Parts: sequence; structure tokens; C-alpha cells
Amino acid sequence: MTTRTAVHSRYSSAVVNANGTSNVVIVGVAGKTVRVHGFDITLASAQALTIKDGATPLTGPMTLQTYQKPKDPDPHFETSPGNDLHFDLGVGAQMSGVIWYVQS
Repeated sequence: MTTRTAVHSRYSSAVVNANGTSNVVIVGVAGKTVRVHGFDITLASAQALTIKDGATPLTGPMTLQTYQKPKDPDPHFETSPGNDLHFDLGVGAQMSGVIWYVQS
């Protein structure tokens, strides 16, 4: 995973490039929440994807191959302070894409 801050955006972006079953897509920082404002994810094959706040599910398992949420001023998902944002897959498969977020 690579994290960078866009020059002309209020959002940071994280490149997603993972192939395991439990994937930390944004590392938590003590006292800060992760607010996901958009993402575009593609999986190599249809998988059950669960989005988690650390170990706590934010969604149930969603069987899909692509998942998109356009950038929005209101966050689609938010973690608890200090928690990682996880994208967990039912079985390991290549997962690629980008996430736009604010960590504060």
C-alpha cells in the first residue's frame, strides 16, 4: 500500500494493492479517525468483501468484483480513533484500486 496526499485536494489517497484475506488498507494513528470519502476497488474475481473498523465489521460480507463509491463530502465509512481500516476478503485474491480519505 502506498499513501500520498494530493496537491489540490482535501483528501489523501491510498493506493490499494493487496492479495490476502485480511488487508489493512489505511493504518490507524493514535487518537485519529479515518473517514473514507470515496473509493474505486477491483478484485481479480468475485469475492465476499467485508469492510472493518479494526476488528469490528462496518458492513456484512458483500459478494462483488468491483466496488465504487464516488468522492463525497460526507464520509461513506469512519473508523474509531486509532483503528486501522480493513478490507477483508473471503479468500485471498488480488485487490487493486484507490481510496480517498481524511485522517484527523
